[in-house]
Amino acid sequence: MKSLNAAELTALLKRFKGWHDNWDAVRHALSRDSFLPEPWPVRPWLSVPEENLDFLLKALGHIGKGEALKFTPRITTLEMVQPWRYRSWNRVGEKGKPVVVPEAMGI
Repeated sequence: MKSLNAAELTALLKRFKGWHDNWDAVRHALSRDSFLPEPWPVRPWLSVPEENLDFLLKALGHIGKGEALKFTPRITTLEMVQPWRYRSWNRVGEKGKPVVVPEAMGI
């Protein structure tokens, strides 16, 4: 599995920057267009190669320019989604989720 290139990461981070800057409007649009109640918990779910995880976490921390992100992304490494690093059909030998991946509180 190759890592994401700079253009792919830049595009992803640009989208999240836009979501952060306009989070109330994003939430309203999701509620309106998907007929969800306003208090429905919403968070993006990212699947990224494990080797890009440190860079992604640092970059997400800079999006708010000192302000906490207005959303807490759920992050899963691609190795957890598509386990190609071992041969067993029953996932014997699978690594757990990296401890550096933040989990949302209460969601």
